[in-house]
Amino acid sequence: MANIVFVSGCFNLLHPGHVYFLNKAKEFGDILVVAIADDNITKHKRVPIINHKQRKYMIKNLKCVDYVISEENEMPPENIKTIVKNLLPDIWVTIEDNPNLASYQKIARENNIEFIILERNNEGIFNISTTEIIERLSL
Repeated sequence: MANIVFVSGCFNLLHPGHVYFLNKAKEFGDILVVAIADDNITKHKRVPIINHKQRKYMIKNLKCVDYVISEENEMPPENIKTIVKNLLPDIWVTIEDNPNLASYQKIARENNIEFIILERNNEGIFNISTTEIIERLSL
C-alpha cells in the first residue's frame, strides 16, 4: 500500500528552498499531496505576488508532486484540520519555523499521523526565502 505524504504552504515566489522542501518531503513516502494556502496567508503575511491558480500550476508540475489541493478558506489550524481528516495521510511533513507547529502536531497526534519536522536548509542555493526576495526587490 502506498504511503501518502502531506505538506502545506503558500509557495509564493517559488524558489530553491521550496523545491528542496518538497523533494525532501517526497522521500518519506510514495504519494506527495501539497495543499496551497491563500486567504490565510493574506491575513498573516502579505497578498501573494503569484496568484493561487498560477502557484497551483507551478507546484503541480514539479516532478516530486503527485497532487495539489487548495486549502480551505478557514484560518489555521482549522483549514488544515479539515484537509487532514478528509485525506488521512500517513505522514505529515512541515518546516521547523512553521508558526502553527504546535497545533499541527496536536492534529497529527489526534489523527494518528506521523509528524515530521524538517530543519530549514540554510546552505548554498537553498538559503533563500520569499520575504528575502521581496526585500531585495524593494531596495
